[in-house]
Amino acid sequence: MNRKNRFDPHVHSRHSPDGKDDLAAFAAQVDAGVADGIGFAEHYDFLPLCGAWNYLNEAAYLEDVNVWKTKGYAFFAGVEVDYARQVEVEIRSKLNHFPFDFVIGSIHTLPSGSVSDRAIDHFYDDTTFDRMLTEYGQEFAASLKVPEFDVAGHAAVFQRYLDAPFFAGKPWKARIRDLEAHLAVLAAQSDKLLEVNTSGLFTVLKSSCATPFFLEQYRAAGGANITLASDSHAAVHLRRGFAEVAPMLEALGFTRVFLPWDRDNPVPLKDYL
Repeated sequence: MNRKNRFDPHVHSRHSPDGKDDLAAFAAQVDAGVADGIGFAEHYDFLPLCGAWNYLNEAAYLEDVNVWKTKGYAFFAGVEVDYARQVEVEIRSKLNHFPFDFVIGSIHTLPSGSVSDRAIDHFYDDTTFDRMLTEYGQEFAASLKVPEFDVAGHAAVFQRYLDAPFFAGKPWKARIRDLEAHLAVLAAQSDKLLEVNTSGLFTVLKSSCATPFFLEQYRAAGGANITLASDSHAAVHLRRGFAEVAPMLEALGFTRVFLPWDRDNPVPLKDYL
């Protein structure tokens, strides 16, 4: 069996503040046959309120990945940018200064608060949450226009920790569905790869981000260019959830997975698994 196409292109090591393992632990997973290669996507934040602000040592990170490359590992040095329009100039300047292999543009932090943390107390204020949905849509749409971004990361990530009590008696499900439909069309019209991030399977959402509905709307709008990634923060979670989402992706007509560092050579979904 061809096992040279089994990657995970969104992984966090200790070069991120919430990463649990160093690159040696991930190399051991490759040695064990869990994956053929890894795209590290370390947090790259540009606002003081973001969790990884000023954390990434770019030179040390690039050198660490290069050391493992020289040992024969298919490791790639990417970053996951916490995008915010107010710091876009700084983001683009940094990305053009350092030779990262790929860039994921994600939305974690909005003017009204965080949208990807487990703590969602601020979501329970209806005015705040309504404003956050509007802000998320605006930031996501703007991120699709950043030329340095290769991937649109975990679309509508704010849903990961929304449980049934949160929705009780509220109109949010319809509001979110409308937002997803709109953003899916914008993603399909962009030049970005759309990430299918499996981390949401292991939250109350029990679904990937982008969700099946988002992906359905994306396909209907002509979108076909997806990545499939775990968002692993520990070596033991590498490629977690891939087998679970594969039937859904096949049912929606996705047949290929794109690697952010090599878009010209997509991998058949069956080989990627």
